[in-house]
Amino acid sequence: MILSCLLPKLILLISLFSFAFATNQLHKHPFNERAWYCGVDLITELLAKQAVTSLCTTQEYNLINKCCYTHDNCYGLKKGQQKCDKEFCNCLKVGSKECKVVALGFCIATESHGEKSYMGKKSEL
Repeated sequence: MILSCLLPKLILLISLFSFAFATNQLHKHPFNERAWYCGVDLITELLAKQAVTSLCTTQEYNLINKCCYTHDNCYGLKKGQQKCDKEFCNCLKVGSKECKVVALGFCIATESHGEKSYMGKKSEL
């Protein structure tokens, strides 16, 4: 309950610090359910995972993680930032109200700040 009240602030904080939830790396290995693919560094990975773990179902967690993996690969293959971001946001279709807030935050952060990741530049904290 407390985390759900803080989540909008967390998402805003993430957006303000200008980091997106995708890297420009092409994953060398197939998708692994035990790995976490959302985030560009340790801090964003931990924040993203905490939000998803706290507010999403296991099925939604797996879906979001797979969306991040696919988005990373799309950036890595340079298929076009807008195309990759649109596909990412469409991929993040989740059912529960709480998880929709997380998914929307990921989408907004990626669309707003994904250029640095897409171009291969380090995001600034």
